Amino acid sequence: MIRELSKKEYPSVVELGKIIKKDFNIKDIGPNDKVVGYFIKNKLIAFLEYSKLYEVIDILNIITKDEYRRKGIATKLINYLSNIVETNTIMLEVRKSNTSAINLYKKNGFEVVREIKNYYNDEDALSMRKEC
Repeated sequence: MIRELSKKEYPSVVELGKIIKKDFNIKDIGPNDKVVGYFIKNKLIAFLEYSKLYEVIDILNIITKDEYRRKGIATKLINYLSNIVETNTIMLEVRKSNTSAINLYKKNGFEVVREIKNYYNDEDALSMRKEC
């Protein structure tokens, strides 16, 4: 099941967020961000965090528990987001070295727009866009 999470559920998002960033905390979820979660038996196993600025959605994080990766869950979250938002453009940034994520995004209709030097301080990023 996929649904939007309430702010009181954010502690479980933080625990999952630590998969990508050991010091991920509640402050990393901005006041204008929304989070949709993927649940199995009422347990959060993946989430997608996004922000809407004017007519553009920016995907900030997609995180799936390790044991549930490569099962199409991230694709389901992206499709869910595409269906619930009222916009034509979804953007994201991804580490240039994260080939598995880049392939996921390309499979879901995202195209590389540009390369951003030192976006992650230590690494370049690719900016990707999907027109819905």
